[in-house]
Amino acid sequence: MKKLNKKQIKEIDWRLTQPITSEELDEERAIAWGSYMGMMLGDFLKIIDNYCEDRGRKYFVAMNEWGSPTVHFDAESNEELQAQWKKEREEIRKLHGLGDVEQTRLFANPRKTN
Repeated sequence: MKKLNKKQIKEIDWRLTQPITSEELDEERAIAWGSYMGMMLGDFLKIIDNYCEDRGRKYFVAMNEWGSPTVHFDAESNEELQAQWKKEREEIRKLHGLGDVEQTRLFANPRKTN
């Protein structure tokens, strides 16, 4: 574990005060809401809804394993998300020549090799 220095802490604090941009959301597959965002959940979801409408992305909201409301992009249901993840796991196995395994130590990004 690496200790944070004052410069890193200031950088993190500064980032937390910046609004979420569409360009940042374009790179996200999911984003969790937290009170640290300084906005109500309803306001956050309105931003997400406007963004998805503007960008033509699907989304749905569910609670993650830590109890935080989480927006999952490019799927409209948990079933669709699970099918998407299953397909990605299969693609990563093929990309890396892996056999029938449930989980790998590789980050499942089928769009680029690790």
